[in-house]
Amino acid sequence: MRILSLVWIFIFTGICNLIFAQYNCGCESVQIVNICYIPTASICGNNTFNCGITLDHPWQADGIVPKLLNLDNFGPQGISACSLNLVPMEVDLNELSAQIITDQDCHIFYVGNFPKDASNFLASDLPDETLQAIYDWSTLCANNLAIIPQAEALKWGYQIVNQNVNPNQPLPNNDPFFDIFDGPFGSVNSFDQGGAFQGVIVTFPTTGMTPLAIDNNDKFTISLDHETSDIIIGDIGYFSSNGVGNISIGPDVINTNDRLACNIFALGCEIVNTGHFIFEDFEICDGGSIVSYGGNTLTEEGIHIDSISSAQGCDTIVNTQIIINNNLIITQEVFELCHDETYLLNGNSYQIGDVDSFEYLATGNCDALHITRFLSYPDAFLAEIMDTICIYSSNPTID
Repeated sequence: MRILSLVWIFIFTGICNLIFAQYNCGCESVQIVNICYIPTASICGNNTFNCGITLDHPWQADGIVPKLLNLDNFGPQGISACSLNLVPMEVDLNELSAQIITDQDCHIFYVGNFPKDASNFLASDLPDETLQAIYDWSTLCANNLAIIPQAEALKWGYQIVNQNVNPNQPLPNNDPFFDIFDGPFGSVNSFDQGGAFQGVIVTFPTTGMTPLAIDNNDKFTISLDHETSDIIIGDIGYFSSNGVGNISIGPDVINTNDRLACNIFALGCEIVNTGHFIFEDFEICDGGSIVSYGGNTLTEEGIHIDSISSAQGCDTIVNTQIIINNNLIITQEVFELCHDETYLLNGNSYQIGDVDSFEYLATGNCDALHITRFLSYPDAFLAEIMDTICIYSSNPTID
């Protein structure tokens, strides 16, 4: 798909630079990755043991934290080349905003798990305003990463319930970028959850996700959210010790769960330092084909990866997933618009929030339904990088 644009180069280049400066959405490599988290005392007061589980809780402070801060693991000469820095968000959580998180120079937001009480792990004690702020921050830039467990994931559209059956195992995945089971810290063939609550993902948003792991009953336990590029985990125990999880005590990576947890944070470093992600999901019938965002004609079922680079050093990773379906084929197309912008498509004018659909005969002679949605672009512009210049259009058309 090529977008023909009315070019307002000088005006919009200034807007691009302003947006990137304000929200750190540029292409610069980040050598020290800040992991922001909510201190236990912000929610639990002095009850720091039986309340929230996060990076300053003993179940994590004695296990995963020394591994993250070990320069042999994460550092210029480490297994993962980025250094990690822990930043407690010591602010009024009811007033937390995406801008405040940005001002704290957060790259990864480790949400942690704060259940309502010991008998209710399906609801979070974090204020809704806090979770909304983290979600909004994550969607501002594709390389803003949140790691969200259990009840906190409900804000992202995921319901997680206590139904896990060990062992958990990776899903077959031909997406090398998001492979947390064969990462820099080693291979992971299976792993266990621990503690009283062991979670699986039972519902997820219509915007899509890539499941990364399943339990022994084939229920999803780790996924990558397409809308935000965030990592959703079924159980906070993946990062915990002392029976709540199997992370070993101390700075060394020793066991399978150690390798998985460190691979996840290593992936976080990659996401932080990658410019943009595009997820495309298509159903085609046998013998059909689609042309991917990267311009490749695809016919085979599975995940196909395109990497598009610009002279500025920004990489766009395009994940195109194809499912062969010889019944009704449903395809979706999303256009992201500026505020108050209209989009001209097939002679019709569309705005943010509009949805259109039409039936047609797909290649391979399947009945097909194509749905087009128009959303607000998170960085407030519709652009295609051409010759490293932000191209702005007030009335784009499809060629």
